[in-house]
Amino acid sequence: MKLDVEYFDHPKIDPLSNDAKVLHMYLICRSGRLKSDGEVSLSAAKSQGREALDELVEAGLLSTEDSKTYRVNDYLDYQTPKEQIEQKSVDRATAGARGGHVKNHANKLLYDEMCAYCQEAAVKAESWLKHPDLMCKQPS
Repeated sequence: MKLDVEYFDHPKIDPLSNDAKVLHMYLICRSGRLKSDGEVSLSAAKSQGREALDELVEAGLLSTEDSKTYRVNDYLDYQTPKEQIEQKSVDRATAGARGGHVKNHANKLLYDEMCAYCQEAAVKAESWLKHPDLMCKQPS
């Protein structure tokens, strides 16, 4: 979650009650944890009481989607969208797998026919596969 150091000085936030401020931050955090892009349930929106909820709606910080759903307005202007979070996770997993291959196979001269990166290296005829000390891991 991203929170600007001037959050409490924002003209829409400053006049709110403490309950409404806490609710707003809670809904932002909850949406981030659930990766819902600002969409929150009615029960979550009412968690600090109906008065705080109404205050956020009146201030234009929260809007009704339907009878059971609210949306934190401008959420995606300040927070990372679900799609980008998930892509970053995939990218990191791929980079980690590639790093694991280099560390455990290429650097140790161990070809594993079950490893997609070793297979790719074989197709590209990478130089480490031509080393005289190369070992081949047999499938279990």
